[in-house]
Amino acid sequence: MTDKPLTILHSSDWHLGHTLMGRRRHDEFAHFLDWLNGAITEHGVDVLLVSGDIFDSSIPSNAAQSLYFDFLTKVWRAGVCRHIVVIAGNHDSPSLLNAPASLLKALNIHVVGCMTESIKDEVVVLYDRNDAPELVVGAIPYLRERDIRVIGENESAEDKDKQLIARTREHIRAVCDEALAQREKFATKPPIVVMGHLYSSGSSVAEGDGTRKLYVVGSLVEIGADAYSAGCDYVALGHIHVPQAVGGKDFIRYSGSPLPMGFHEDAQQKGVNLIRFAPERSIEQLPVPLYQRILSITGDREALLARVAELANSSDRVWLETIYDSTEPMGDLRDQLNKAVAGSHTEILCTKTARGQFHALHADVPGESLEDLTPEEVFNRCLDSHDVPAATRPALIDAYNEILQSRQEADTQAVEGVEA
Repeated sequence: MTDKPLTILHSSDWHLGHTLMGRRRHDEFAHFLDWLNGAITEHGVDVLLVSGDIFDSSIPSNAAQSLYFDFLTKVWRAGVCRHIVVIAGNHDSPSLLNAPASLLKALNIHVVGCMTESIKDEVVVLYDRNDAPELVVGAIPYLRERDIRVIGENESAEDKDKQLIARTREHIRAVCDEALAQREKFATKPPIVVMGHLYSSGSSVAEGDGTRKLYVVGSLVEIGADAYSAGCDYVALGHIHVPQAVGGKDFIRYSGSPLPMGFHEDAQQKGVNLIRFAPERSIEQLPVPLYQRILSITGDREALLARVAELANSSDRVWLETIYDSTEPMGDLRDQLNKAVAGSHTEILCTKTARGQFHALHADVPGESLEDLTPEEVFNRCLDSHDVPAATRPALIDAYNEILQSRQEADTQAVEGVEA
């Protein structure tokens, strides 16, 4: 009889507490976590890795936190999965995740919410039931600019960008080196997995999926696949919601978000990654069952009414964005669409026009509200309403992106006067 292979499940970007156009998604998250708990048992998962963005907000609701802790409790009680490793993402509050870390560690749930003064705090050696080392994990949380960049006088924007990227790469390599050093202590040479939450060069994102690109001083921060040591056996990344390999390297993977985060992901198969070492590495995507379809359709009056009627006659749960593409006035189309879905499992959350430019900050279609728009769309409409020249817009948009990111990274759960 052969030994059971070490089995790892990689997931990320749960975004517990996320809402879409004001609609709560609690049932979807509960459905996913119940499925995930079952998948852990079905596939005999030994180690669960969650690569950041556990929550959608740094101040998650009590309901969102209950989902998280209830799931951890169920997995622990099932007794199949020996270890869970969780890192913080850019949406998470480091201090909130770290608060119960000591208690969770007693249950073999290892949480790394933020960078500390010691690289060793980001390297975890996991042991099997016979107390033999089975896996070395480099758990790199989302690295905030204030954590890794040394601010110098008279720096140019370009110098600041280069320094941030260089220091991020240095930190990743330092964690990889520490993980390699830990592995060398053991005769069995257990595999090394590195976790991270960042934007990788060449990554693919879906339109409107909620992935916020990471900026510093107006420039997009991207980290290449060559930042990771060749000695790593798998790199479990989070932040990008589209499942994919990075830089042509099959062992560097984004698992993607398990739920669609926007209207343009209907053709995308959501999943989690199952990695086995037997002893050769194998990687398999487990598809996540879809609980709620989120779909965008575009067309003129006739096309929209026909497609909406088709969806309304199906048994699928559908949240719908309709985009009216015609030179004819919209008229009472919104009312007709709502009548077409009445009494069905299809609900229209948003109706827009296909016009590329908006000339005022008022509603583009009758009944449109502020919650129908993303922060980026609101800002673009503001630029339009003030007739801001095209040449001036890129710098303003970059500055706005920095503001959004700084607000998102603010750890409002930290003690006043203390940064996590």
